Amino acid sequence: MKLNEKIKEYRKIFNLSQEQLAEKLSVSRQVITKWENDEGLPEIGNLKAISKIMGISIDYLLDETKKLEYPLKRRCIRCNIEMIENFDIKVEGAGYGIKLTQHGLFKDNLGKIQCAVCPECGYMETYIEDTNKVKKLLKK
Repeated sequence: MKLNEKIKEYRKIFNLSQEQLAEKLSVSRQVITKWENDEGLPEIGNLKAISKIMGISIDYLLDETKKLEYPLKRRCIRCNIEMIENFDIKVEGAGYGIKLTQHGLFKDNLGKIQCAVCPECGYMETYIEDTNKVKKLLKK
């Protein structure tokens, strides 16, 4: 997997827009677009920052023989600390918690929503662990 593909995929995994990643790296959104479209390469300082933000080594980023590493640990987009995962979300008085569905209550249940919390700043992120139903829905 090439550097441009890794930058794009990890950015999506960390739920960052091009604008947000650009802000963290002090570059323009257009620079991120060029990197992701393989029309330019990040300078070494930006590679260091990307590796820190995404919790991966520069060697891994540059090695085209390596694919995305799984499982990824969620990292806080505010302070880059590893998040604590697998918290259930409960709504007081609701017996089933929160369910993400496409249409109406319990129809086409897409999965149980879980939460990750940053132990440093308290930032919370929601996610669905099993995304197969979502992928099938998007292919329709």
